[in-house]
Amino acid sequence: MVLWGLGVIEQHGPHLPAGTDVYMPSELLRRVRTILATKGVSSVIMPPFLLGGESGERIVSGSFVVRPEIMIELMSI
Repeated sequence: MVLWGLGVIEQHGPHLPAGTDVYMPSELLRRVRTILATKGVSSVIMPPFLLGGESGERIVSGSFVVRPEIMIELMSI
């Protein structure tokens, strides 16, 4: 089984790092992998896919935008 986390790289303000939306799913997947292992299910964690955030007209420092057609292309490789 392949576990794949998705997250947006975007600025949340001074209280959270830009990678928060990637760090949290990554930790969750590590915990899920441990639970699966106790049930005899082998799994691997694929590197997270970083989605582009801030699709509005304003780009905040620490964020980036990826056009939807590019994201689809990257995820289907």
